[in-house]
Amino acid sequence: MVKGRRAPAAALLLALAPACRAELKFAPVVDVRETYTDNVNLAPSAQARSQFLTEVAPGFGLDDDTSHLQLHAAFRQHLFYTPNSDIPGTQRSQSQGSLDAKSMLVQDLLYLDATGSVSQQAVSAFGAPVLDNGYTTNNRTKVKTYMVSPSLRHDFGQFASGELRATRDSVDAGSTGFGNTKGNSVSASLGSGASFRTLGWGLQFYRQVLHDNQASQTPSSSTQSSSATVRYALGPTLTLTGNSGYDKNNYPADGGTTAGKFWLGGFEWGPSSRSSLAASVGRRYFGKTATMKASHRSRGTVWSMSYDDSISTTRSNFLLPASISTSAMLDRLFAATIPDPVVRAQIVQAYIAATGLPPSLADSVNYLSNRYFRQKQLQAAVAYQSTHSTAMFSLFDTRREAVSQFQSDSELLGTSLSGLNDNTHQIGGTLMWNVQMTSRSAVNASYTNTRIESTSTGVVTHNSAVRLMLNRQIKAKLSGTLELRHAMGSVGPIGSDYKENAVAASLNMQL
Repeated sequence: MVKGRRAPAAALLLALAPACRAELKFAPVVDVRETYTDNVNLAPSAQARSQFLTEVAPGFGLDDDTSHLQLHAAFRQHLFYTPNSDIPGTQRSQSQGSLDAKSMLVQDLLYLDATGSVSQQAVSAFGAPVLDNGYTTNNRTKVKTYMVSPSLRHDFGQFASGELRATRDSVDAGSTGFGNTKGNSVSASLGSGASFRTLGWGLQFYRQVLHDNQASQTPSSSTQSSSATVRYALGPTLTLTGNSGYDKNNYPADGGTTAGKFWLGGFEWGPSSRSSLAASVGRRYFGKTATMKASHRSRGTVWSMSYDDSISTTRSNFLLPASISTSAMLDRLFAATIPDPVVRAQIVQAYIAATGLPPSLADSVNYLSNRYFRQKQLQAAVAYQSTHSTAMFSLFDTRREAVSQFQSDSELLGTSLSGLNDNTHQIGGTLMWNVQMTSRSAVNASYTNTRIESTSTGVVTHNSAVRLMLNRQIKAKLSGTLELRHAMGSVGPIGSDYKENAVAASLNMQL
């Protein structure tokens, strides 16, 4: 039930959303968009080309939510037409899609998870940003991923619960110099059950082997970790945590070791259902490390902050992106006034569709690299809700330090730029403000600013974009959007400046 004066205007959109039934829903859609831009490829000002573009994007959404299957899938095929066919770096079509499925094959025993995606991603952190300009090929490539993961889970009464999982995944960027990798992993865990109220325990094991089609540049590698955890409850709201184990990896290190003992110690504090804080510090084979995750929810705000320091790769960030989900923030924001999770999920999706909000808030650029790197990532976000408006603000600060040999990127970058991805620092943020003028009309404004630096070479790029969108629900299954966009920045090792002004009008029809 939606209640209270502070319930968002999105609740009024529930009448436009599909009925909340636990059954398969197939929703075909088509977008038609006309765009004028004075810099179609975000090229340097002296090389800017203006262009009218017509876009038709048929697609569909597929959802199922039952006790045995939770399925969410979406796909769009974007088709572009331009009066001038001689503009370099433009394309006639591009695809975008996502899949997230969780299935219970045998109750309380056998499960199957699967994910997949087709998306446009940046080739380099120092090239033109990837905006809603899919008609250009400048600094972008199509990345395809999939993951299939069956698992066995079992509860041993009140004593313990265990899981055994196997995973097969793939990342293919279709780009020269970036490997098409296949991963095989196995994980096992056993943790204490409900009978351990004060002192809890757990055992974990994980091993992954990666196979690369570019074996001469990036040979197969593996990562492995074995650990044990303990938890001690000091009271109903505070728990001490400890974790210790051994890492064993064989990626081609750029000096230093790739294996060693580790330990982490910290706490979890949950003073109420609205607030939580978990933090730990310790040491792994790559040095001192720390993690933190905090959240707080009031009646009109949601706050979130996280920090992680770990070894990562470009492919792992494609498979498990660390961006802040817009729908997750809105779901928590609306929880105070819409307690029913099924109804709330429907309202969140209707709200995003009607207001034109992006699926995720600002995040660092996951540029193509075959190297392993140490990634220190801080993210923070806050969302605010009033009677007729919603505002969201997010920040990120990401540092990457390469820990494997640069030769794996030699074909990707060339010898002149071999050190570009050695060490990078990305910082940026996004501010979005939505005003729901009526149950059918909304204005959405956003500002994004990022700064990316190669601390090894001194190369710096700076990008910003301002958007103003007017959304109108014309009929139950027909909506329209008018957008104004201004983008500017500098890209490339020589810091070429660019500017773009664009206007677009679109219609979205649910068939």
